[in-house]
Amino acid sequence: MASLNSGKGIVFAAAAILFCIVGAWLWAVPAVMSRTTFAFLSVFAIGGATVSLMTWRNAQATGSVGQLLHATEVAASSKRTRGN
Repeated sequence: MASLNSGKGIVFAAAAILFCIVGAWLWAVPAVMSRTTFAFLSVFAIGGATVSLMTWRNAQATGSVGQLLHATEVAASSKRTRGN
């Protein structure tokens, strides 16, 4: 990921803003594209947002080290009991 402190970050931000503006225009004026393209881009955007949200949620830190150790031990013991 580009660092926003460098010159590349400004270019990245400008490209992202331009992409969002073009996308908003395409959704605001659906006569510009076919129904199939509109549906495909809508599904792609919703899927991308879902993946991003799930990735962000899974990347959050756990409440405590004890909680992490408990989750690890429970997962390890459940795998052992299923195999027997």
